[in-house]
Amino acid sequence: MPLTTLAAVKLQDGITTTDWDAVISPIITSVDSRMRSALRLPIESEALAEKHDGPPFPELFLRAGPIIGNPVVTESGASLTVAVDFEVDGIRLIRLSGGSPRSWVVGSRNVSVTY
Repeated sequence: MPLTTLAAVKLQDGITTTDWDAVISPIITSVDSRMRSALRLPIESEALAEKHDGPPFPELFLRAGPIIGNPVVTESGASLTVAVDFEVDGIRLIRLSGGSPRSWVVGSRNVSVTY
C-alpha cells in the first residue's frame, strides 16, 4: 500500500483540478520507493479508530500518524466533512467553522476518528 495517495496530496496542497495529476502521481511513486529503501523497513498502514474527549480548543491530536487519506470524523454523533468542518495538519485535526478555527464540542469521548 502506498504511503500516501494522489487525493491526499491534492487535499493537503489545496489542488482542486486534475491539471497536475500526471506530474504528481510519478512523484508519489518515486518518494514512496525511496522512503522504503532509506528506512530498510517494511512500512504498513492500518486503519485506526479513536475516541477523544472534545477539547475546548480547535486542535485535536491523534495518537498515531501519518494520516493517509481522509479520516472519518464524528462529533457528538454528527458526521463532519474534511476541508469544511475540519482540516488535517500532520497528526492533528483542526475544527473549522466558516473556514476559521473554532473549538470542538466539549464532551467525554464525543469525538470519533477513523483513519
